[in-house]
Amino acid sequence: MSPLNLVLLLFPRGTITAGIMLVTLLKYSLASLSFYWMLTKLFKLNNLIMLSASVAYSLSGFAIANQLNLLWLDAPIILPLIILSLIWLVDKHIKRFFIISMTVMLIVNYYMAFMIAIFSLIFFLWYVTKENFQKSIKAFLISWVSIIGLSAWLWMPTLWTLLQSKANYTETTLKWSFEYFPLNMLTKLITGAFSFHQMSDGLPNIYIASFFLISFITYFFNTKINLKTRLKTALVTLFLIISLCFAPLDLVWHAMQFPWWYPYRFSFIFIFWMILIACKNLEVGSPKIWISSLITVLTFILVIGTSLIALRKNGDYLSINQIVISGVFILTTLVFISTFNNSQTKTWPVALIIMSFVFIDVGTNLFLSLNKIAYVTQSEFSNYSDALTTNINSIKNIDSSGFYRIGTSYLRTKDDPMQANYNGGSHFSSSLETNQINALGTLGQPVSSGNASYINGSLVTDALLNFKYWSINNGQSIGNPLPTASVRQDLQYYSKISGTNFANTYQNPYALGLGWASSNRINHITTFKPIDYQTDLLNKALSGDPKDPLFTYVKYFKIVYHNVNMPQKLNDAFLTKQDLGKPASVDVTFTPTTKNPTYMTLGTGLSHKNVDIIVNGHHFTENAEFRKTITMAIASNSKSKPVKITFNLKKSSLLLNDLSFNELHISSFKQTISKLKQHTLKIRHHSSINIVGTLKTTKDQPNLFTSIPYSDGWKVFDNGHQVTSIKSGRYFLGAKLNPGTHHLKLIYIPPYLIIGIVISVLTLLITILIYKR
Repeated sequence: MSPLNLVLLLFPRGTITAGIMLVTLLKYSLASLSFYWMLTKLFKLNNLIMLSASVAYSLSGFAIANQLNLLWLDAPIILPLIILSLIWLVDKHIKRFFIISMTVMLIVNYYMAFMIAIFSLIFFLWYVTKENFQKSIKAFLISWVSIIGLSAWLWMPTLWTLLQSKANYTETTLKWSFEYFPLNMLTKLITGAFSFHQMSDGLPNIYIASFFLISFITYFFNTKINLKTRLKTALVTLFLIISLCFAPLDLVWHAMQFPWWYPYRFSFIFIFWMILIACKNLEVGSPKIWISSLITVLTFILVIGTSLIALRKNGDYLSINQIVISGVFILTTLVFISTFNNSQTKTWPVALIIMSFVFIDVGTNLFLSLNKIAYVTQSEFSNYSDALTTNINSIKNIDSSGFYRIGTSYLRTKDDPMQANYNGGSHFSSSLETNQINALGTLGQPVSSGNASYINGSLVTDALLNFKYWSINNGQSIGNPLPTASVRQDLQYYSKISGTNFANTYQNPYALGLGWASSNRINHITTFKPIDYQTDLLNKALSGDPKDPLFTYVKYFKIVYHNVNMPQKLNDAFLTKQDLGKPASVDVTFTPTTKNPTYMTLGTGLSHKNVDIIVNGHHFTENAEFRKTITMAIASNSKSKPVKITFNLKKSSLLLNDLSFNELHISSFKQTISKLKQHTLKIRHHSSINIVGTLKTTKDQPNLFTSIPYSDGWKVFDNGHQVTSIKSGRYFLGAKLNPGTHHLKLIYIPPYLIIGIVISVLTLLITILIYKR
């Protein structure tokens, strides 16, 4: 809900990257501005020193490492405002600024707000005194009641969605151990200590400019500051440091879920804390020169020494040049300490020198860090986006009225449908409901936690899910920006209707539409394997099974093993290399006796990490993670033509789990589709949250089935009266109806949105009333 997202509306689709750059710079700048404003209210420091601190904060290790996560960069902007307002709450007993800033944070990004909420409690306990504790704790708790009430309109439906999605992966057991040797954290104080691997599975990004790092450490040895205060500060610091390496505390900060990539996402809080304490030390004035110098030398020895020891094992994010540069920065800080006294640092010439040094420091870290990760080039992004948009628009020009889904054989990200504004079957989001993931996974599509990809499908799933059109890479190898993600060998049953420079469009004549009349049998499916589930879902939509089977297993094939053991059966066989130094593979060959399409199922052991799959010379490996068995179309119109599938082992062993070959009987398929098409939902109007149409049901098919994944937010109205929605086919939205003609209206209202709005409005009115009194 960041308001800065509105800036992107000023940029056309092809130049969206320029908008992203502008928003990135704005977020860095606003973080610096808010931190600077906080410092002006808290400390009496030279403006250039405060400016140096604010830039060191906004361009910290966290901010640079998370440049690709724009949604998290609002937190460093709002955090200084929250802490300043919390100080005012304790000192002046003014609640409104804390209520406003924390409410804004909770609305803008609930995830980072959770971390800031933890820190706000820690900071409150650190800052409050015995004399004002009772009054302050009352104001603190009342403020939180207001914050929770004012933001209820958003966090309540969001929480419900999370309980249906991301929360299903919450850790239920704690491992009481350190995630790494704590001293290794010091290596992240080296400039440019970042890499692609650090994005996925690295150490906390806590880099700050050396000048403020030394000032932060010096604080604890500064006798000008009360000993009790220093001890309290040391306890908070120790807690934050342990949180960055001790698994249970790390888990709590991340709301009981270990991050998937970008670990230690709360490190911006520790950076904020270090620079804030450093500024306090600078305001009070550093201790004697020999103490500060000794601390600097010890810091140099500890940071540089630890990094040199870790260099051999961590060469991906450390280098000798980086260590030398960091050593120079720390030693330069030593020169400042030994050359300028406390009064001199408050003068403009000296402050200007320090500011320039800090800018060089953080600028070097920025350059070295970002130079280690690869970006998609502007041309690569824009060429793909332009080609995708052209392909989608060509389909919309053909069919601009009804509701349908579009499949593509190419994929840049799983959020292509969202980017190009079409109804697809791929998505990546923490709020992607588990039911949707399970639905596509059971149908044989690649899914994992938080994401799903509809990139292959079958004639059956295309029909059931209303994939009316497919955009297929046309095979042009020169200059084609569309990378092939899957191969559909069964598209001969679809009609080619148009084409662009890089893709051809096929229309599916078997697409069933968004909804249709079904029998009661579809509500009692218990199978889980993709082919079995597809069969049950299609057949049980009718009152009786067709005479001919929908799928049959291919039983007769030839197997040749190369440099692997020879198991007794192929499915669930565990293969091991005989000679580890040589390639190993398995060839499976069969000859279809009909023109029917053939589909292969692959278990999770056959992911692209473990095996390369070649079908008649074409690379078929799905470059996607999948936690359920998937299906792939490997042959069609291949009567009397041998089909050879080669499995090339990438590792020393391979599990051929859930491996099968299945022939789809087109005649049986067409017969069932023809019967279902007699009673489909005729849509008169549709939007994201509202579908209006007419459906005629019969005695044998009295119920509504839709290809909308079931969610409690959907309400079904029949002739103006709400009817009970059900899970049809185990995953999809349906309703029990009576035989006859039904004027249906489907409305989506996020669960708890209405009650959340009521709570927020009441809280706002009560808060205003209390404030006026």
